[in-house]
Amino acid sequence: ADVQEVSKERKTAQPTSLGRTKGRKNGGKKRDQNRKLTDREKKENHIQGEKKRRALIQQGFEELRQLVPELRTDKYSKSTTLFIAADWLEDIIRGNRELRAQITILKGEE
Repeated sequence: ADVQEVSKERKTAQPTSLGRTKGRKNGGKKRDQNRKLTDREKKENHIQGEKKRRALIQQGFEELRQLVPELRTDKYSKSTTLFIAADWLEDIIRGNRELRAQITILKGEE
């Protein structure tokens, strides 16, 4: 249940500014549907898509660094960042379980 709550909160969060563009994938430019892309255009599209993908990943790591207190002070590798974030999240979930148990006990004493 705890993991589902965290997942639900993340899904309802506002999209980031680097999210997918609305409308046409080619940046709003009309393209003759009958004309095939040249090799150069294909390469450029691939490069731009890859840059966007890397920027989104980088933004995700920056958001993670802002959320997890231990990650705010030092810059870690991406794998270490993920391990620290996972440990932090497990601690949060464990703490929530303990608080719920205490609430249940206190409600029983009333």
